[in-house]
Amino acid sequence: MDFCLMRGSLKTLFFVTALGVMVPGLRAAQNDDKPLQVCTPLSTGPCGTLPRFKGSRSVKVPAGESLMDLEGTVILNLVVTAEGSPRDIEVTESTAGELRKIALETAKSWRFEPGTCEGKAVPTQILARISFSATHEPMVQLGSAQMSSADPKKIEKMAAEAAQALDRRDYPAAVATAQDVLALVPLAQRIRLVLGMALLELDRYEEAEAALQEEIKLDPASPFAYDRLGRIYWREHKYEDAITQFKKQINTTPEGFDAYADLGVLLCGRKRCSEAMSSLDKAMAMSPNQSRVLMAHGECKLDLGETEKAIREMEDAANQSGSADSWNQAAYRMAQRSVELERAQAWSDSAISILSAPMKSGSLEHVKPTQLRWVHSMAEYWDTRSWIYYRRGNSEMAQSFAEAAWSLRPSPTMGNHLGQIYENLGRTDDAQRMFALAIAAANLPTKAATRPEDQAEAMDHLTKLAGAGVHIPGLIEKAKAELDSQNSVTVPNYGKLIGNGDFLMEVSADGKVTEVREISGDHTLAFFSDVLQKTQSLFPMPKDAGIELARRGRLTCESGSTQCRFKVLRSEEAWDLAVKEARNTPVRAAE
Repeated sequence: MDFCLMRGSLKTLFFVTALGVMVPGLRAAQNDDKPLQVCTPLSTGPCGTLPRFKGSRSVKVPAGESLMDLEGTVILNLVVTAEGSPRDIEVTESTAGELRKIALETAKSWRFEPGTCEGKAVPTQILARISFSATHEPMVQLGSAQMSSADPKKIEKMAAEAAQALDRRDYPAAVATAQDVLALVPLAQRIRLVLGMALLELDRYEEAEAALQEEIKLDPASPFAYDRLGRIYWREHKYEDAITQFKKQINTTPEGFDAYADLGVLLCGRKRCSEAMSSLDKAMAMSPNQSRVLMAHGECKLDLGETEKAIREMEDAANQSGSADSWNQAAYRMAQRSVELERAQAWSDSAISILSAPMKSGSLEHVKPTQLRWVHSMAEYWDTRSWIYYRRGNSEMAQSFAEAAWSLRPSPTMGNHLGQIYENLGRTDDAQRMFALAIAAANLPTKAATRPEDQAEAMDHLTKLAGAGVHIPGLIEKAKAELDSQNSVTVPNYGKLIGNGDFLMEVSADGKVTEVREISGDHTLAFFSDVLQKTQSLFPMPKDAGIELARRGRLTCESGSTQCRFKVLRSEEAWDLAVKEARNTPVRAAE
């Protein structure tokens, strides 16, 4: 992610004030009437917490004027008394003279929860910044009235460290460092871009959105904030909201690459190529060798009937990237359209081969999140291969790969594919059941982009197979219950033990469990490793897979039960759990 503008001279980006942070053990000043400074991470003397607004903070506008006519910033210095009233209000900075009187009159009406020191209400000296804008309600921010004594170079270094942590995918470190910067410089701009993207990767969507919305309030002309907010909505599958934000970014920063690229790729993925091409063309004009854009451009050319150019562009994109994902994306796009299927299979071979190489050197002793991410990706590659076989008329091989992919990563797309394969094989009951499962899988939590078209197609197939008079919602509810129990078995609990245990398993190319190791939980359950090693039916593998997979599951033994339940986690669940554990963050136990 390109944050090159952030890494420049950050001194010009920061309005240096400090956010109130209580520092334990600091005592109030002897004179109760003398206001205290707000506590900051750098406080070394008596200080108080930052007062909070109580009641309305609305701006008082003179008769005949409108908030929409006001634009500018006023910074006030004031004291909040121990009773929560403002006094000694002074204007320290104003970008427009007519705003001074409005700000002063407004501040007189404010009421606060006063700052405290050791639990006692105390008068505190604060700074209030009122930002007037024609595009949103006036925003009021409070901070320390004392300019931060932090070395600007230190602040610049901290901001750079936050961005670097984001680049290396150390998201907790990026969040923590960005929040440290904001504690010292609460009105800092652009550091919230780092904070928002790091929070997004930690699945803290509401916080991520709030950080970006705050950035937009601080800088309505931000060259990045609307685009980053659009990415958050994209991840949440709020596609229209994402499109709106990308368009706002283009209007704000028409010379920027990211928003054109993101908008074009998203529209392409939504099958809206007539809209996507103008954005993709502009993005390619700015950066001709950006593989993600080139791949989407090629896909849209397929839809627009320019097959030869499309194949050339997608192959160029995959070669430029050199990644397994790129080859798989190109192969799947060809399979979807039944175009050049022999070439698509060769591209699929490349994707599987690239990913298989590092997977062959794994060990249960040192399974890392990356290895479980590879397993998650392999499910997608196997689904692509199954669809190529299906399009080429090889239903037996298509079924083998599709069942293995579904076992790892149940999704509407994979369920829809497997349902059509069963239908083609004449297995009507299995097809009907699988289409219902595909629809139900749309409710599973996932970060992956989903295609509503696959769910809709599964519904069409299910309706036709079920026939008149069949209650379709009932079939889907039944499928939801089946999804919950999918990849689950019971094992005898001879010792009537109680507890939970997480286990890693190594599954061979023929679907046999070759090794089991308990990695966390109640160690009294460790002996179940031998029992679980005999569990084979949970792990379908495609013919000629040629690799071993690391799978993760949870054993649950309840009080008084003679059976324990063992559930293998979906590939995405296992990967997410491993990432959270590696970051030493609290993890909710898997169900």
